[in-house]
Amino acid sequence: MILIHDGEEMTDRQLLQALALDRSVYPQNYWLDEEAALNYLHSRPEIYTYAAEGDDLVAYLNMSCVDEESYWKLLGGKQNDLCISSENLLSPVAGRKNYLYISSIVVSPVYRGKGIAKRLLSRFGEKLAVLRKNGIYFTDIIADVISPHGEKLCLSLGMRFAKDSACGGKLFYYTMEQGEPNAALDRLIQKLCGGER
Repeated sequence: MILIHDGEEMTDRQLLQALALDRSVYPQNYWLDEEAALNYLHSRPEIYTYAAEGDDLVAYLNMSCVDEESYWKLLGGKQNDLCISSENLLSPVAGRKNYLYISSIVVSPVYRGKGIAKRLLSRFGEKLAVLRKNGIYFTDIIADVISPHGEKLCLSLGMRFAKDSACGGKLFYYTMEQGEPNAALDRLIQKLCGGER
């Protein structure tokens, strides 16, 4: 049985399985090294949501709250996410502009077509809904997309194409108004969770 887990439950072994998935689908210039990835997990495990069958990771999602400098570097299109270190990952805070980077959504080829990506996105939508109830918003979202599936996902979430990146991807972004009411964020949460809330 495939279960969805939050990053706080992820083991180092499962993170290394996630890196192996990355290497099976992403170009080498997007590969994060093991040390940097383990630093991400140990400092901000909440950035991960993953699917596992038993102890084996079969899919994962990484969406990170990043500092403003990293957001603008990414949107500039000259660097990919390898410019982000664990020190650039933040906890989102109420009353502040929070920047979200949609980094990775990867499902093992053997497990594709089973609705796992949708379940991962739904779990992340639930996390956003909890943050929103606590007055925490992501006002700016960016994704560096390298696949047609990723482009389709970004467009379905209402993100807009910004530019081609120098690393071979396509940058999509979404900017929302900060504070209440935040109808744009409500729509994003509804889309992630697969319907009305």
